Amino acid sequence: MFWLHIVDRNAIEITAPLQASRDIRPYRSATLRDYSEAGATYTMLIQGKHSNTIMSGSFYRIPTGTTEQQAMLPRSVLCVQPNAEHQQFLQPALADYRVVMVEKAFDAIRSINRSVFDAYVLDYWLPDWTGAALCRDIRKNDPHVPIICYTTAGDEYRVRALRAGATDYIRPPVPAIAFRERLRMLIQSADVNSLRARIEAECTIQDELRRQLPALKNAAYTPQRGAAAIEPRAKVKAAKVFIGAGGTRSCFERIWPQQFAAACANEGLKPWPPASP
Repeated sequence: MFWLHIVDRNAIEITAPLQASRDIRPYRSATLRDYSEAGATYTMLIQGKHSNTIMSGSFYRIPTGTTEQQAMLPRSVLCVQPNAEHQQFLQPALADYRVVMVEKAFDAIRSINRSVFDAYVLDYWLPDWTGAALCRDIRKNDPHVPIICYTTAGDEYRVRALRAGATDYIRPPVPAIAFRERLRMLIQSADVNSLRARIEAECTIQDELRRQLPALKNAAYTPQRGAAAIEPRAKVKAAKVFIGAGGTRSCFERIWPQQFAAACANEGLKPWPPASP
């Protein structure tokens, strides 16, 4: 069966393919044929790479709250720009994003250690490092996140930047609307790849839950304490698989609460505190 997060008949989100679905991965499409919210059941056509399968079962509705609020937050971009003129260009050009602006690579690394970002905009020449070196450092932990090198450095540095892992190399002047659209397309592409990676990560979560559940039951853990005990290790393993499959760190952090909640609910666990009366 598939574990689903169903918003309504036209908004279906495949949250967790279980072991029975491994023979048809990667799936091409999922079409809801029958849906009863009152009975919490569904029947769905899964069109796989080699075959089509009819699946049915029950679904779990993710509670409103943290996950939905996170999804509504603006995307974040870290800009590493010592050039004041470039900063003045980037602030309005990235008005739709939550922008963190720093001038040095050292400050950028501190920001990266505190948070995750949906994209990066780097200058090639920095006071304490080069943009290429910083790009290589970012790629060690977030190999698929969009990185734009926005710099006045000549085209002879383009190859160095791209080899270091930059997604694009842009030299000013460039219209703000063109820059904004290019960044939007890169983030959108990263989101699509992260959706594919989510399928792989979900299998890892399910495997970890099934591996640890017997020991937790023997130790007489409550469902909520059991989920809390499993989550740290499950998150580390799932993140490694998610990023290895082409996802980004920011996308993983955004979907993790919902992803873990659905997997736990499937096993009878409660990954969040009950609502206050």
